[in-house]
Amino acid sequence: MILRTLIIISLIITGNVNSSLSANIDMNNQKKRSVQTDEYDFNKNGIMDLGDAIMVLQIMSGRYSNDNTIDRPGIILDGSMSSSPVTLTKLEEHIHIPSDFGQQKGNNLFHSFKTFNIKSSESATFSGPDTIQNIIIRITGDETSFIDGQFQSDLPNATIYLLNPNGVKIGTNASVNINASLHISTADYLVMEDAEPFIVNDAQPVLSISQPLGFGFLDTGTGIIDIAHNDQIEISTGKTISLIGSEINIKNSHIIASEGQINVASLSSCETILSDSGLTVNEKCSGGHINLLDSSRLTVDGSGSGNIFILGGVLHLNEASYLSSISNGNKNGGDINLLLDNLNMNDASFIQNGTISGEISRGGNINITATETVYLWNKSRIISSTENSLAGIIRIQAKNISIRQESVINSHTTGFGVGGEIYLVASEEVLFSNSALSMDSEASGNSGNIIIKSNNIFVSNGSTIVSETSGTGHGGCISIQAGNHINLVGTNDNGIANTISNNSTSTGNAGEIYLNASQISIEDGGTINAASMDGGSGGNIQIHTDNLELIGVNPHGENLDGFNSGIISVTDPTGTLGAIQISSKQLIIKEGAYIKTNTCSNGNAGKVQIQGESLTIQGIAPVIAKDQFLESQIVFNENHSPTDGIKLSGIYANSDSHQYTEHSGAGGNIIIDFSKISLYEEGGE
Repeated sequence: MILRTLIIISLIITGNVNSSLSANIDMNNQKKRSVQTDEYDFNKNGIMDLGDAIMVLQIMSGRYSNDNTIDRPGIILDGSMSSSPVTLTKLEEHIHIPSDFGQQKGNNLFHSFKTFNIKSSESATFSGPDTIQNIIIRITGDETSFIDGQFQSDLPNATIYLLNPNGVKIGTNASVNINASLHISTADYLVMEDAEPFIVNDAQPVLSISQPLGFGFLDTGTGIIDIAHNDQIEISTGKTISLIGSEINIKNSHIIASEGQINVASLSSCETILSDSGLTVNEKCSGGHINLLDSSRLTVDGSGSGNIFILGGVLHLNEASYLSSISNGNKNGGDINLLLDNLNMNDASFIQNGTISGEISRGGNINITATETVYLWNKSRIISSTENSLAGIIRIQAKNISIRQESVINSHTTGFGVGGEIYLVASEEVLFSNSALSMDSEASGNSGNIIIKSNNIFVSNGSTIVSETSGTGHGGCISIQAGNHINLVGTNDNGIANTISNNSTSTGNAGEIYLNASQISIEDGGTINAASMDGGSGGNIQIHTDNLELIGVNPHGENLDGFNSGIISVTDPTGTLGAIQISSKQLIIKEGAYIKTNTCSNGNAGKVQIQGESLTIQGIAPVIAKDQFLESQIVFNENHSPTDGIKLSGIYANSDSHQYTEHSGAGGNIIIDFSKISLYEEGGE
């Protein structure tokens, strides 16, 4: 075997690979079938593949040795870009890949390899003229590429496109050292501007001078991009890194593009086009899975943060994995854009966008669009924060939006910043379960608005939707609109009820609360409330519905949040109260629930104005036994005397000002306009 290999090498070097080689094979009774020599193939005519011949040359010359831990060949040219055999120069584990190993067309340099693997002890460096703007690399063999060493380029401005339809794995020791952008893909072809595509597995691909535009997938594909246990995948500041394949798995790794852009896409049977704002696809595109697991991170933070764009079927984040675009200078922040079928976030994973600046700049937006479900659970978060800047927008659109198990959506403003908006729009359902949506401002600038639209909206198991200003800026509006139901039902395991509130705890005015649905139900101690606690004006509460039901009390008893189900507007000794306005064809208040305005200041209580067709008030609050107490009730009763609160179902406009100030404010007016009013079982008005 060794003698035959030496003869083959000699024939290749002298250029005499011809019938004598076939004759040599014939003498060994190997005619008309493929023969392997040291695992390198001859074709049916007895001619060795050029790339395998080069590999043999490397082994015989000592320039290449197999990795003891990774049983795969290294970097092998497939011969399609060169008319004569070439050998990769390898000195002390450094592999040099000059431009004459490929073909240059205009500003594009094309390389073609049978295999492309870099061991942990190796580096592979591409070089060539400085005029090259794009290095286009295809891998035509049938193996996944494994990069566990240094991937480098000496070209100052050359973007790299690496395509292997069989997949790319990036190991623990891999690093990137290039001065331009990097796009890694398992696509079948590269889309070119004003030219035929560059096809990976075409024996004679079209080599164009045109600019690469994006990636194309011919079918469902099987190529996976895997990155595992790597904290050093970092691209140069302001540049782009793209991972585009049939499936993307990132485990316990950190991908960094400071002030640049990260594109991640899982696709099949379509084309995707690169742009400064992310990726675009045609309508027939099918999305696959993208997994960010075990504290993986995609970050574009910097003095002006960059953009993150993710496109696919299912994006799954777990175990504190996150996406981050934070601007910590005086430049504008970038956007985080997700275009998916489903978003699943769990185990304290989060998405954050914000600005930290001493001068006015603008924060980026978080835009999430899902054709099916956006699902946050187990303390997951979506956060927008700004300091001394204009905050960005959180916008979530899906068929269903589900926020569970202490998960949070929050926009936070400090300094002289101005708050952004939060939009949740779902065609079927928005669900909060023991979770929160909040807009809070500690700033001199005004807070933003919260807008929720869906067919059904459920606020359950101790959830909160709250806008609060604790600065001089004014609070934003909470607008919740449902085609069918808005329900506030249930408590959490600590006995906390649900609430929708708009509060001012400083001199800034609270914003309004606006609810519109076919049916609205508030039970189990749930409340809609507006409060002013330190001189600011309380916001108005406006409700429009066909059927409004206020039912009962917290089934576990009184706590710091209160006891009764109800709609409440309240102010402390220095505040000014807002009004409650309700339009409902049918209004039912029972079992201790109420509508109430209350002033504790020298200002007058706000008015209560309700109108409709039928009003029913009935019942009193039940007595809650101590064995029903949960944590919040136990703590409350240990530190407070039970309040002599309202037990009777009803509509109230109170003044408790005499307890706090010499000059008491007046209770507000109650205006009732119904065709039918019914009072039962100690119901009050």
